[in-house]
Amino acid sequence: MFHGYQNHGHHQHLLHEGLANWRQSALGRLCLSSFIYSLGLQMLSLFILFYLYEAGWPLVVVTAYLLGLAVCNPLATRLGAHLVNRWDVARAMLASNILRLVFTILLFSLGPPSIANYGLLAIIIILDALSIRVYGSVWGFHFSSLKQQKKSGRQLALAWGMTSLSGIAAPLVGGLTA
Repeated sequence: MFHGYQNHGHHQHLLHEGLANWRQSALGRLCLSSFIYSLGLQMLSLFILFYLYEAGWPLVVVTAYLLGLAVCNPLATRLGAHLVNRWDVARAMLASNILRLVFTILLFSLGPPSIANYGLLAIIIILDALSIRVYGSVWGFHFSSLKQQKKSGRQLALAWGMTSLSGIAAPLVGGLTA
């Protein structure tokens, strides 16, 4: 006989208690921060491609943007790891946010294709990769310092679930705000 439904109230209580504790923990705050960051990143990443295309950039350049990110990612990840080792988590996270802010300002100052704007686009690609990878390095380091050894699998699943949820929510939020 299946007894899962009889324990439903008990499991619901454990889930509620776990969520209440999660909101108050440093790991919970990190996951919430990651959700908000990922939501913004997901909303902006699709917008970038449309923005470039609407600004008159050829489709090959829009596609090259993604290739440029992929090429910059290994170096940006290395820099992120270096910042985490050299600074504390808060400073490295601040550096990531400042890079993201400068990236966003430069992106919105980018006009139609020209010689100068191709150079600006290269800087934008580098800043995009740096801000994402520095944040990722900081997140990974901070998560490792906060996780509990016996619960690390569940905690990692929750963290990745929050990030995945932001990927689902991003188009919905973007559609509502557009």
